[in-house]
Amino acid sequence: MSNNTFPCSSYSTLLYINLARNEIYIVNLTYSNWVLFDLTSNNLTQLPYSLLNLNQTGRSSRVSLQRTLNLPFNQLTQFDLFVYTYPNTIINIENNPFPKTTNGYNIINNYQNRSLRSGPVSTSVFVPNQMRFLLNDQIAQNYNTCDSSSIIYLIEIFQYMQNNNITVNIECQCSSIYTKEYLYLYNSTDIITNLFSCSNTSSLNATQFENLNETDCLANITLSSSRLCQFAKLAVISIKKNFIYTKKDRFSFRVLLFPVLLRRVTVVKS
Repeated sequence: MSNNTFPCSSYSTLLYINLARNEIYIVNLTYSNWVLFDLTSNNLTQLPYSLLNLNQTGRSSRVSLQRTLNLPFNQLTQFDLFVYTYPNTIINIENNPFPKTTNGYNIINNYQNRSLRSGPVSTSVFVPNQMRFLLNDQIAQNYNTCDSSSIIYLIEIFQYMQNNNITVNIECQCSSIYTKEYLYLYNSTDIITNLFSCSNTSSLNATQFENLNETDCLANITLSSSRLCQFAKLAVISIKKNFIYTKKDRFSFRVLLFPVLLRRVTVVKS
């Protein structure tokens, strides 16, 4: 369905649109003034991003109203975290056949290949019962959350999901080392295994994972082929107290190591 196949798209005063049970496979409609868009019981396989994204940028008195997008009983197979980035829109994606991995976790796909927007997490998303999600570095890379300030937004989304009876686990092994470490950089009091339990795919328990260092993982880090970003290497710098110290006395600072361009500088005496 597009502007060409939906004749009412030229009427900007149309607010409540019901297209339930119309065997619609895809939506490319750019229509900004809707308040209710009902696409229940169609054959959609992905979110109607053209409706959602246009509403997020076109701010008007109508756009600021609470909106409702009904998508239950479709064929949605690609779960996208972007569904939680539209705080002014109630989105119902219940009763859709989101696939799972062999380990029982629902697949997450950044279909738009775009960075997550920072901002409030939507509290109005209704998903199928018994969904399970796995948090690891690949998810962070695929959504371009490879720094300590942006990864917290990703974690906030997963925390909201968990608070709404959705299972969220952290993969406690090298595949999540940077998610753990960058959360620590953002707030050293945060322990990721206090937020999410270790998954059934984990090779380590919570204590072992919290003691895991980047140097333990360098040979086991696998980069995602569809990543939007890459984590910078971490370095741990220890400062000795009076040069004689115990483990308790040592202070460690974690810093990011980015490529540095060295230039030759010529000093001219006057």
